[in-house]
Amino acid sequence: MTYALSIARDRNIALSSAEDLKTSVVEVIDLILKDYDINPKDFSTDSTQLRKELAETVDGAEEEEVDSLAELFLLRNNVSEELDSLFAKTKDEISVSNDNDPLWELTIYLEQSKLVLEVYSNIDSDYPWDALLKNIG
Repeated sequence: MTYALSIARDRNIALSSAEDLKTSVVEVIDLILKDYDINPKDFSTDSTQLRKELAETVDGAEEEEVDSLAELFLLRNNVSEELDSLFAKTKDEISVSNDNDPLWELTIYLEQSKLVLEVYSNIDSDYPWDALLKNIG
């Protein structure tokens, strides 16, 4: 199977071949975190401590935004298990979003047994972006 990752930002589209699905998912999650100026390596893997650190780091973040970011971190840290659960059909989709300003959403699902990742981010309102990972072969 051949997957392509497309990232559209500021009227530019970057296309790349996705050699490893897990790595590509983490790459896109890291783009969301980068919009917040967050380096995932600087944060705890414990969910309670992670929420506390995120609340301190993201100025003015409401509880829902902190919870969404923590969920995104947990997905990043457990991406192998989460994707395995999709392929094993124990989950229909994985969806993490922040519905308040700033808006962003990440959704992963299967389409004809092939992985699809759709993401958009308006965290940096001057440079919103979209990403799509999809099988092309």
